[in-house]
Formats: sequence, structure tokens, C-alpha cells
Amino acid sequence: MKGIYKRTEYPTAARSAREELGPPPQERIDKEMLQGILSAGGLTKQTNRMLGRLIAEEKLWDEAMELARSDEAQVAFRSAWALEWAYTMDAYPIEARFRRFFEDFLRSGNTSVQRIYSKMLCDMVRRGAVATDALQAEELAGKCFDLLTDEKTPVAVKIWQIELLDDLRTRIGWIEENLTEMVRSLSENPECRPAMAAYARRYLRRVTAGRAGGKRNG
Repeated sequence: MKGIYKRTEYPTAARSAREELGPPPQERIDKEMLQGILSAGGLTKQTNRMLGRLIAEEKLWDEAMELARSDEAQVAFRSAWALEWAYTMDAYPIEARFRRFFEDFLRSGNTSVQRIYSKMLCDMVRRGAVATDALQAEELAGKCFDLLTDEKTPVAVKIWQIELLDDLRTRIGWIEENLTEMVRSLSENPECRPAMAAYARRYLRRVTAGRAGGKRNG
């Protein structure tokens, strides 16, 4: 199955991310230094890409993942966002740390981290780079269900929970039986936000088309 992200090629620019961002060349970048770099100044897509390059070039995967677990919401978000960009450059280091990554997703209460990690997880699963065992699949389904049914969960997070649950529907009976109706109920709720309603309609059309195709091929 096709993944979510377009892969990013390492840039051919002469200057490394370290040179662009300023850490002394002789110093090893530890977690505290990375946190300082992540927290410095405003954050734009361009600076985030540079931070992602830094993580990939300096192999700061463990440090970035630890900072994404921070109780400081901004630190956790910035680290997760930079980690996402690094992942598009080199997915393997995250795949190799999948168990830790998976546990971090289950435990995170930061909605920005939930959104980013959900998308990364969906990409890994759809590319076949990782596979959840039976227990992990149940844990993931429970987490996704909790986020999907929580009124406080942002739309951007809910969408990825539906996608993850959809990927699990053939493995877990209650998902197959209930997901489509759950999404339909969301779309028909008068208080449903326009973005969520639009996504829900697209999802339902996709499911209907898939079932029709299955019947023709059956």
C-alpha cells in the first residue's frame, strides 16, 4: 500500500544544518542543546526543515523523541514536527525505534504530537515498514477510539484516528462492525465542524466504492 509522505532527498547545499543553525562544530549536540535550538526564535516551515535536517544529519533521533515526550507543550510540538521532517528524509531510524515510538503515541496527551505521530504511524503501517502484533493492534484501536470519541480532540487528530482504525478493520471485529456508522454519525451531527464533515463524506464514499468493487470482484 502507498505511504502518506513524499520522501525528501538530502539537500546538496554546501552548508550543513549544524552550520546553518550555529552549534559549535566541535561540540556534540545533546538533548539540552537540541531543546535550546528548537526553542530559539519563531518556528516556520523553513526553520522546521532545517531542524529536521539537523536531527537526521546528527543522528539525534533518541534526543528528539525524548523531547517530544516533554510536558512543555511547545517543546514537544516543535520536536515532533522537526522529527516528522527528519522522518521524510530517512524513515528507518524511526522504524527501528518503533516500539518506543508506538508507546509514546499511546501515552501522549499533546494533541499536536498526536496528530504528527498518527500520520507517521499510518505511513509506516501502509508501507509495510512495521507491523503491529495482536496486543499492539488492540491498544492502538483503543487509543484511536478514545481520541475519535472525545469532543475535545481537534479535527486534524480525529481524521488520522479514522485512517488508523480503517487500516485495522480487517483485524478487529468491532471496528469492521462500527467504524462506518461512527463516521456517519459524526458527519450527521449538527455540531460537526465543516472540515470533519467534508472528510467524513469523502471517507464514506471511499468505503462504499471499496465495497462495490469487492462485490464485482467476488
